[in-house]
Amino acid sequence: GKLVVRPAAKADWMAGMQGPGGPIIPMCPMSPFIPWGPLWPSVPIGPTSPLTPVSPFSPLCPLAPSIHLHSPCGPSSPFSPTEPGTPGGPNSPISPMAPLGPGIPGVPGRPLDPAGPIKPVGP
Repeated sequence: GKLVVRPAAKADWMAGMQGPGGPIIPMCPMSPFIPWGPLWPSVPIGPTSPLTPVSPFSPLCPLAPSIHLHSPCGPSSPFSPTEPGTPGGPNSPISPMAPLGPGIPGVPGRPLDPAGPIKPVGP
């Protein structure tokens, strides 16, 4: 299907970044919700943050595996740019240069960070 991202998606996602004790943040439609504070620290997007360009907390959520919340895209990630056909890969419509997942033609984003561990969540 065609990936459609609402213009307000980024704002909605950023608004949910409340840190410890924050609200419950929705992940992928097929995933259960998880509490924010008890599981993740309050840190900005970056190399050491659990909130990265390819996490289920980004607008690419509908295409992300429902059982994974992983750090920056890399060789060990299901979103590796070195794995053709996967979200974020060279044969995927998802741009590896997009800041929050879905790429917009002609609009550059931040480069993906080095590989990070995959952390299972959900059932």
